[in-house]
Amino acid sequence: MIKIATVTEVSPEDAAAQGHDVTVEIKEKDGLFLACCLELDVSSFGGTFEDAREMIEDAMKNFLETASDEEVDRRITAYRRRYGRTRMYTTRVQVPA
Repeated sequence: MIKIATVTEVSPEDAAAQGHDVTVEIKEKDGLFLACCLELDVSSFGGTFEDAREMIEDAMKNFLETASDEEVDRRITAYRRRYGRTRMYTTRVQVPA
């Protein structure tokens, strides 16, 4: 049997309000959840998945409040030049051993 986990995509309202849809990647390592907004190159962490998601949203909000529109556009454009405009979705699939 193959079991498919839920796919989660995070697109903060602040980024969407400026016309940007960004990707947030959250990984668990040694009981700590590391979150990174790939396009903006902003990261944070938390003790749980939800904590990490809230912390990255706060970090991105703070970044967007302080960064110039040019800096935001520069980071997003640089990321998309390197990796393309496609969205990234991550999921886990369990297959029998």
